[in-house]
Amino acid sequence: MSASAEATTADPMADGVQAFAARRYRDAQADFARAVSAQPDAPLVQYRLAVAAAAAGDAPTAERAAATVARLDPGNPDAVALAVSQRLAQRRTAAPVPTLEEVAAALADGRLRTAALLAADALAQADVAPDQRAALLAARGRALLAVGRAAAAAVALREAAGLGVDGPRVWLALGQAYAAEGRREAARTCFEAAAAIAPADGPVAQAATAGRQRLSGQDGGRETR
Repeated sequence: MSASAEATTADPMADGVQAFAARRYRDAQADFARAVSAQPDAPLVQYRLAVAAAAAGDAPTAERAAATVARLDPGNPDAVALAVSQRLAQRRTAAPVPTLEEVAAALADGRLRTAALLAADALAQADVAPDQRAALLAARGRALLAVGRAAAAAVALREAAGLGVDGPRVWLALGQAYAAEGRREAARTCFEAAAAIAPADGPVAQAATAGRQRLSGQDGGRETR
C-alpha cells in the first residue's frame, strides 16, 4: 500500500496536524477537510481547517471555516479571527484593507461581530498609523464588549486608552468591561476618569455616574485583579 493510500485511512486530524507541522499546508487542509466531513459541527476541526487553508492561500475556504467557528462557538470567535486575518493579510494584495469608516459603519449598524473582525483585519496590517490604530482598537473593544467578550474588550480598550483616543468614551467602555469581569475597583477608576473629562451634562458623564452607582450598590463578590 502506498504512503498516500495509507494516509487516507489514518486519522485525518492526526494527519493534518502532522502535515501542518511539516509546513505541507495544502495536505493539512485536505486532511482537515476530511475531518470536517466527519465532524462538521466540531469547532476545533473547523478552526484547524481555517488556519490550514489560510496558510495554503485558500482565502475563501479559510473565511468560510472561520465563520463556521464563530457560529458554532459564538463565545470565542476571537482566536480564529486573529489567526486567520493575520495569515490572510499577507495574501490579500488585491483586496482592500478594511477602513476605519467600514468598521464604524458596521458598529453603528449593529453588525458587532463583523465590526470586531474588520477591525482585527485592519489592525493586522504592518503600516497602521498610531491614530488609526487607536481608533480601530476603540471600535473593536466596543464591539467585543457589546457581544459579551469583556476580557477581550478590555485588552483592546486598555491599549486604545494608552494611545489617547476618544478619551471619555474609551474610559467609559473600559470601565464597563472591567465591571462585567467583576473588577470593581478598576471599573470605578475608569468611570471616574470618564466623568472627569466628559462634559458634566453629557451622556458619557451620565453613564459613568450610573456605572459608579451600580458598583456602589453591589455587596460581596470577589474582586478579580
